[in-house]
Amino acid sequence: MTFLHVVAIICTGITVLYTDKLALSWLRGKKQVLDTAVIDRAHIAVSIGLAVIIATGGLLFLPRAEFLLTSPLFAIKMCFVLALIINGFFIDKLATTATERPFSSLSRREKLPLFISGAVSITGWIGAIICGLLLAG
Repeated sequence: MTFLHVVAIICTGITVLYTDKLALSWLRGKKQVLDTAVIDRAHIAVSIGLAVIIATGGLLFLPRAEFLLTSPLFAIKMCFVLALIINGFFIDKLATTATERPFSSLSRREKLPLFISGAVSITGWIGAIICGLLLAG
């Protein structure tokens, strides 16, 4: 199960990095708008990947539940995972902006949620991975 969990993290991480690359090209003005079909497929792939990560993580949790439930590090990891889940719902709405309008046309008020979502995403993924590695070691 650990192997499947790690593979799901790697595959989902690659997809996240790909979408971040697209977002950066939109942010820098290299792409005026992003392709809706590509963004929709990537969002579905990341959502499925996160679901597989959570499911396999749940199965890995069961034999170590007594220890993990008393671990502050595990609680922190679960906060990162929860932030990623919640952020996924916001990303679904925010990504529409990138498929309809150039970044340069957005007001500061419209840009702020995009930057917050990006910060939550990178913090959530890195934090969850680091906590997971520390718990595994």
